[in-house]
Amino acid sequence: MKYTIAALAVTTLTAQAVITVTKDSADFAQNYDGNEIYDGTSYVNGWAAAGGITAQSTSGSVLTLTDGTNGWVEHNTGDPIVSLGATSGWTLEVTLGMDGTDGIALWQDGSNGANGALIYVGANGIGTNGNGTSTNQDISAVSNIGVHTFRLAYDTSSATINIWRDGVFVTDTAVTTNPGGGPRLIIGDCCSNASTGVLFDTIDIHNISYDITGGFAPVPEPSSAALLGLGGIALILRRRK
Repeated sequence: MKYTIAALAVTTLTAQAVITVTKDSADFAQNYDGNEIYDGTSYVNGWAAAGGITAQSTSGSVLTLTDGTNGWVEHNTGDPIVSLGATSGWTLEVTLGMDGTDGIALWQDGSNGANGALIYVGANGIGTNGNGTSTNQDISAVSNIGVHTFRLAYDTSSATINIWRDGVFVTDTAVTTNPGGGPRLIIGDCCSNASTGVLFDTIDIHNISYDITGGFAPVPEPSSAALLGLGGIALILRRRK
């Protein structure tokens, strides 16, 4: 048993992303539930809608958006989004609810191309290109139907983006891009038309949070932390034996 636990711990440790410093999104300086983006009447806290958003409503803290063509919500509060990652890195976490036809873009402008992000989250995967269906899988092919949390963190040491889905590490080699468009954060159907790009009909935004003080991994769930702790104990016992 102790050898099995040790093996699991080693596997878990070797699968960790380059970024190991953790921070809970609840502690991010910018943290918005859906109703703190749109309060049922208007957009608030520096948020705005653009493009083809045709309807928006809130139910409790969840914001529901309906897209026509090329619609999104964007944020620019004057924070130095444009220079994120130059020295300290950045972290973006989004909790979304989507169905089997949806896809959405997580677009962080990097301005100089050194640290921006344009990652697509679709019903059938995570990718850097394609629409919300089967072609959007070059990073991960897991189903994203339902409510899931996605975290992107820019690692200054490797100039790449770490990605987690529901706290589970996906990759630490996602390439940076230069989406352009000025110092803003965009969530939605950012750059498509009626037949291409990332499309969604109706999508739920539960929370959008970001931090411009560094690239941070999610705080492990108690079960994961316990596994690592048990694994460490097992390794110590094995060495003593």
